[in-house]
Amino acid sequence: MRGRIAYMPAAFADKAYLKLAAAVNNPRAAATASFVDACEEVRGGLCEYCILPLESTHSGKLTAFTRLILRYN
Repeated sequence: MRGRIAYMPAAFADKAYLKLAAAVNNPRAAATASFVDACEEVRGGLCEYCILPLESTHSGKLTAFTRLILRYN
């Protein structure tokens, strides 16, 4: 669905949503319970975008999310 953005609400994700929403026509948030669910929302056509973390201040690059991006293209 055009303008819908799937993500797991949290402090940094909320900030990322606001930045992305500023660049999207008629943005609407779609809260999800997991990052895989966010990807599935896009794959299933329910959302146009999803937000995933790529790095953590504690762990650095998050390879699990890189794999999700590759899996869901």
